[in-house]
Amino acid sequence: MGDLQKLQFNPLSLTLDGTPLVGNAAVSLDSGHISLVLKGGRLNVDGYLPREETASASGSSSASTSSSGSGWPTDEVIPLETLRGLNLSVTLDLDEMTFSGHTLGKPGLTLSAQNGIVNLERLDTQIYAGNVKVSGRIDARSDKASTQLNAQIHSIQLGQVLKEMADSDLFSGLLSANLDITTAGQSVHSMINHLNGQANIQMKEGVLQGINMAQAVCQGIQTVTALGINPQQVDRSTPFADLSGNFTLRNGVVSNNDLTAMLDAMRLRAQGQINLPAKSLDYRLGFTIMENLFQQTCSVNNRLEGLELPILCAGQFDTPPAQMCRPDTSVFTQLLRREVQREVQRQVEERIGGSVEEQIRERIGGEDGARSLIRGLLR
Repeated sequence: MGDLQKLQFNPLSLTLDGTPLVGNAAVSLDSGHISLVLKGGRLNVDGYLPREETASASGSSSASTSSSGSGWPTDEVIPLETLRGLNLSVTLDLDEMTFSGHTLGKPGLTLSAQNGIVNLERLDTQIYAGNVKVSGRIDARSDKASTQLNAQIHSIQLGQVLKEMADSDLFSGLLSANLDITTAGQSVHSMINHLNGQANIQMKEGVLQGINMAQAVCQGIQTVTALGINPQQVDRSTPFADLSGNFTLRNGVVSNNDLTAMLDAMRLRAQGQINLPAKSLDYRLGFTIMENLFQQTCSVNNRLEGLELPILCAGQFDTPPAQMCRPDTSVFTQLLRREVQREVQRQVEERIGGSVEEQIRERIGGEDGARSLIRGLLR
């Protein structure tokens, strides 16, 4: 059906490489605007990707990565001229889609594009055992594209994401997040360096691979008491639960001061920065001992329960976790010395009497005396 200004196809039924699609379509002869509403079954998009160009782009990306100095590709992935030429509105819902080897469950999108502005009203899918909902906008009218993105992520398998996208198995767990971010540029390098906005995350069933945080805390205590622990620890893992935090992004630097999580017998509070352009992080992790968790390692006296013991983590993304995180022994020493003074004060009050401060000075007897009393906190 049609008229002098518009062609309409309603109902529309077609088959694309064995995938049946039904819906309707319209074309405005005056403006050239295309309207398309379709529903279908399973669609494999990989067969339509330009494989030779993809390989070429991969090689270009590798070359540009080394020249960028930050490790992020500098080849353009947002085609400005193509976006400026779009004049359409599309609604598409499928049962399943295969894209770049990934299977997307129940993918659906609604978008419109005109005069260099692309509005993504919705992009919903099931992936990595979770759900993703995205909306956003790309403004391609200037020489540098600006992008706004809002996303809700629910219970995706973070370990699968990191393994496939960054070849990293550092973290695993069920990740949920809300993001409201903006960026600029056409390359991954530019978009990372212009990343701004807010985000909050929650993670369940989490595991940090390559380091046992309980062991690291114990190592810090052992270090200040000179009990001679072997610094070359065997790689282990740190399970954690109910991790959450709020993050601010400024030009690719992610800052956070309220990260919390529950570990086995410890509570974690953390703050620091992740520098995405430099692919580095600098975090202070504060572990509060809730109960005695070191039965097999160094068995801490319950007088240390409730104290926050710090671990400092700093390095590049490819730094081995066991080398990235180290106890802040200066703070350990201060905390443990305070406990020593409390213990001496208790002994003075119970057994000796007299001036407490004078007796403390007498009893500690310098650094060697302090170390000896610290050992009393360890069974």
